[in-house]
Amino acid sequence: MPDPAATPASSPQLEAGAYEVIRQRLNKHGGELQRRLDLLNEDRKKEFGGIDTALLATSRLTTDNNCVPRDMVAIGPKRFLFGYNVHLGLRTSMHVEDVFAAVDYHAADHSFHPNKENL
Repeated sequence: MPDPAATPASSPQLEAGAYEVIRQRLNKHGGELQRRLDLLNEDRKKEFGGIDTALLATSRLTTDNNCVPRDMVAIGPKRFLFGYNVHLGLRTSMHVEDVFAAVDYHAADHSFHPNKENL
C-alpha cells in the first residue's frame, strides 16, 4: 500500500511549481494591466491635457500645536497658506494662528520657512 505522505499532491517540488505558475500568471496580468493603464492615461492627456509631475523633495513643517494638515493654497509664486485641524487640549480658545500658517517656499533647497509678515 502506498504511503499517503509520498503522493505527488503533497510533494514540495509540486507545491513550489504551482507557486511559480501562479506567480507568472500574476506578473503577466499585472504587466497587461499596467500597459492598459498607460494607454488610458495617454488618451486622457490627449483629451484633457496634462502636466508631468515629479517629487523634488520631502519636508516637514513644524507647528506650535498638535495638529493634522488639511489643505494648502498658493498665494503668489512663493508663498503658501496651510490650514490645520488642531487639538488644543486644555486651552479654551483658538486663534487664527492656531489653524493657519503662512510659509515661504525657497526653490534653491525646496524647503518651506515660516513667514511672520502679515499677508
